[in-house]
Amino acid sequence: MMEGQKDQEVLVESFKQNGYILKSDILTKEETECYLKGFLDYENRLGGKVTGTYRFKAHLLLPWLHDLVTHPKVVDLVCQLLGPDVVCWSTDLFPKDPGSGKSCGWHQDSTYIGMDPPDALTVWVALTDSNIDNGCVEFSSKSHLKGQLDHTNTMSDKSMLLYGQEIPVEVEKSTIVSAELTAGQASVHHVMTVHSSGPNNSKCRIFNENLQI
Repeated sequence: MMEGQKDQEVLVESFKQNGYILKSDILTKEETECYLKGFLDYENRLGGKVTGTYRFKAHLLLPWLHDLVTHPKVVDLVCQLLGPDVVCWSTDLFPKDPGSGKSCGWHQDSTYIGMDPPDALTVWVALTDSNIDNGCVEFSSKSHLKGQLDHTNTMSDKSMLLYGQEIPVEVEKSTIVSAELTAGQASVHHVMTVHSSGPNNSKCRIFNENLQI
């Protein structure tokens, strides 16, 4: 067996078993800076911070975001996990301000995608460093194997999710894995993987982009 083929099989098997890929090198420093500039330019054009519906599906309008969605390393990673027949059905610009208290409770993306079967994933691309202090993504390992869970719409103004949706049960601490990323890296999770992200307790604003495929 070729070494590359073996690595791919290990990657796919890990994703199937755990429901996530913790980190993958996607972008060069120059590419990361270019995409971050595109993000900031978009905000400037809007006359303020990206909020509400302006966060979603912007790859249909913004060339730089379309380029990120179709980046060869993104496409290669996704195709390894899902196969060659894929489509990006949504994107979510994800800035998080320091001290805002904004966060995402424990939830499954499958709750609102409406796919049957839910053969989809989310690629979380860090355009700035993402760590526990500034609210990186955290996964509950193997939670995608539990199927679709009930969610409560909290409608909290501190939630970055549209309806503040979250599962009304406590996640076992022993299953929690933090996806700490440096700028240009990405994590991947199955849409049924229970995950969350805490508030930004650092002094710097952070920028991430979610690609839902």
